[in-house]
Amino acid sequence: LVVGSADVYKRQGYIWDCIFAGIHFSFSGYFCAIGRSELSFIHNITAIVLVRVPGVYLTSKLFPDTLFPMGLATVAGSLTSVVICLIAFHILKRQKKVAKNEEKKRLRKGKIFRGLFFCVSIYADLQEKSAFVQVVQDRFSGKKKC
Repeated sequence: LVVGSADVYKRQGYIWDCIFAGIHFSFSGYFCAIGRSELSFIHNITAIVLVRVPGVYLTSKLFPDTLFPMGLATVAGSLTSVVICLIAFHILKRQKKVAKNEEKKRLRKGKIFRGLFFCVSIYADLQEKSAFVQVVQDRFSGKKKC
């Protein structure tokens, strides 16, 4: 009886759990790699506390003769993790896009100000050079003597 129930659980529930677990494990690695490991913790804890444990408990009470519903509860937990990971991924992607646009605007402003500063500094250099040229011309023309 136990072997038969375990076989049904393995063939019909566990295989789906493995598929979804592979997806949310990959997201966990990605989140850790970009320095956002708290997202990995959040999706795992949320799925365990809100879906897996209550789901397995309820299905064990409602269906004591088979393990298949408990297998579906674990699949639901993994699927919950995948959904949370997808939402977090899209939010991070949107934030990155907004930050990139802000950076472009900041750089564009910086280029304008740098260009303006460059023009002003060239003008100041020209003014200084013309004053220097005037002093040299005055000295050599005999108007002013040292």
